[in-house]
Amino acid sequence: THEFWSEFSAALESDENPPLLVGEAGAELDIAATYFGQESAKEMGMVFDFDGASAMLQSTLSEKTTPLRQAWCKRWAQSVPWGTWGTFLSNHDQDRVATVMQGEPPRRLKTAAALLLLSPGTPWIYYGEEIGATNGNSWGDMGRREPMHWNPGNSEFSAAEPWTGSEDQPAYASV
Repeated sequence: THEFWSEFSAALESDENPPLLVGEAGAELDIAATYFGQESAKEMGMVFDFDGASAMLQSTLSEKTTPLRQAWCKRWAQSVPWGTWGTFLSNHDQDRVATVMQGEPPRRLKTAAALLLLSPGTPWIYYGEEIGATNGNSWGDMGRREPMHWNPGNSEFSAAEPWTGSEDQPAYASV
């Protein structure tokens, strides 16, 4: 895998405007960091930090800094000059932050958002998190991937029929 990404990255670097390669290696930081490659054989320009995402949620829910401090120290130790970390709270494969924090005081959701935007790295926001969207009523992955609810009470953004979840309106966290 690493040989492929190194060759692929090198081929793209010869372009006048090379694209950014982003790695979604859903693994512990020690493994994810290997996808930056080596200075002589670079791979990804950005890699998502799953440990950091988990630590932000743990610290927010527990109101303790230890999980996040430990994750950030580990991240700094694994950082490279040619790449950066992608910082996020959740993605399409995980429960939305507002779902995880249902029943918690609204300040915790605000704290998680602040940590995301103020953390080292490049913040990524999974659609709907910016308005406190929870998982929809559909089961599993489908509930995490329902269409964006652009207006209160409906998911209409266009005249097209939503691919799923149009009648299963998710709740929005009160922030």
